[in-house]
Amino acid sequence: MQTKMLVLVAGTLGLATSVYGQVEQRELLADISARTSYQGGGSYNERGFTISDASGDNSLTIGGALQFNLNASFRDSDSVGDQDDFTWGFSTPLTRLRASGTIGSRELSYKIQLTMNGEDGVASIDDAFAQWDFGNGWAFRWGQFNLPVVREVVVGAEDHLGTDFSVTSAYFGQGYSQGVQLEYRAEMVRFLGALSDGAGTANTNFTSPLEADYALSARLEGLVVGSDWARFNDFTSWRSANGDAFLLGGAAHWQSGGETGGTSDADVLIYTVDGQWEGPGYAITGVLYGSSVDTAGGDRDDFGGMAQGHFFLTDQTGIFARWDGFFLDDSIGLSDDQINFAFIGVNHFLFPESTAVKFTGQLGYAFDDTTPIFGTGSALDGTTNNAFLGDAEEGEFALQFQGQVRF
Repeated sequence: MQTKMLVLVAGTLGLATSVYGQVEQRELLADISARTSYQGGGSYNERGFTISDASGDNSLTIGGALQFNLNASFRDSDSVGDQDDFTWGFSTPLTRLRASGTIGSRELSYKIQLTMNGEDGVASIDDAFAQWDFGNGWAFRWGQFNLPVVREVVVGAEDHLGTDFSVTSAYFGQGYSQGVQLEYRAEMVRFLGALSDGAGTANTNFTSPLEADYALSARLEGLVVGSDWARFNDFTSWRSANGDAFLLGGAAHWQSGGETGGTSDADVLIYTVDGQWEGPGYAITGVLYGSSVDTAGGDRDDFGGMAQGHFFLTDQTGIFARWDGFFLDDSIGLSDDQINFAFIGVNHFLFPESTAVKFTGQLGYAFDDTTPIFGTGSALDGTTNNAFLGDAEEGEFALQFQGQVRF
């Protein structure tokens, strides 16, 4: 009897161990399968790493960028003194993190982008918006975003040709604002219209004196040649590009203040017309700008233009050139109210047909007195756009070398 009992207990324990082992094995296989599925559900390009659930309705893309510069400015010693005629040093003009994706539905998307200030490292919010896609080309956005005016500013700091925004786009650019935007996109035409707090009012409260009473922005674009909107997300065109394409656009921004609490009595109009032609291995861009500012202190009308081109010498290396011109209001008191800049440079992309890692060398030259652009109280006062510091005499040189990484 004892022998039979021992055999029975041993058999029961063996069966339990076998069952437990099978359950544990199934759980382990299920865990491995889930992990494998998770790993296979991700994708990556230079704009970020994306993961999503099985339905695709919930997704998250995490990315960012950093830029590291070597800068040098050469100015007239008779104008700025022997100590300041040569200034050089390193800088990190752009350190950026972003998250974007969809929530609950592929129609509901979002984007949050933080940029660390190159002067003190303090983070500020650039983009913070959500968007609903209604279908049939219609979409509605709310939050903080780049107003749809100057195209180079809308494209963004990581996709321009040289080391920085062109001088004209930085001068006339609208910047970030808080508001709402309606978009309509068809096969060949795109329209964007926004109601906002006004140009350059990112991260402000509704009581801020920087805001306007109201601001209206509108941009209209058309694909005159070609049918791929994505080709115009930057200002280069790979040698493998399929044929030619031409984008023509125009925009206007109007804001008014002084009638509600805290706002300044000023009316501002910004307008622009731009075109970009792309072909296999080359791209050409031209822009015209205008602005009109009406304040209690008087009126001012400024105009500008920019032309640039990029040409690939190899699959990974290209050269570029740019002209920036200003035709400023004669109220600034200069004998010559025209200011011209010229730039030449080279871009090398570490990986073929990818902007993930880019190295840039650029030389800029100012033909005229640049203090109306970079001097005290000017639109770009305190900036180091393209390494220019401002000089009351003609002939300032600005040299930059930049390494950019996107992830």
